[in-house]
Amino acid sequence: MLGHGPYRDGLEELARKEGLTDRLVVLEPVSQQQSAEFLRHVDIAYLGLVDKPLFRYGISSTKLNDYLFAAKPVVCAVPGRIDALEASGAGVLCRPGDPRAIAAAIDQLAALPPDELAALGQAGRAWLLANRRYEDLAARFLDVLGDRSSAHPPTANSRSHSATL
Repeated sequence: MLGHGPYRDGLEELARKEGLTDRLVVLEPVSQQQSAEFLRHVDIAYLGLVDKPLFRYGISSTKLNDYLFAAKPVVCAVPGRIDALEASGAGVLCRPGDPRAIAAAIDQLAALPPDELAALGQAGRAWLLANRRYEDLAARFLDVLGDRSSAHPPTANSRSHSATL
């Protein structure tokens, strides 16, 4: 694990209680640039989120984007759907908070030969580059604003607000 998440202390304590300290390595936080270098040495990336009502509306995780950009297959233990993972085929989605489901998802990917893991990772990277470039996202956003602005002329308040976008 990399960084100081809110569950770090609890996970370290659980690993001690279960006699698994030899299987858990927790590293200090690093910069974004160092994170990219770290990911070069990872076989399978993991994204886990607590099941909260907020996530029913969708999840757009920058961490997932980092994993996809690094061409890593991903185990996602998150509530609901993750369109990027489903569309790219870059990994496995499983129930959050379910250790057996998470372990099964990790085992499923770990059982794949290295070339298949690499193909999953490359599919994720290709999908990300084709669908999540800032230029494309900005163009889609402006298209939506353009559609709405023709129906609703800007007001003084909306002009000043849009300048901050």
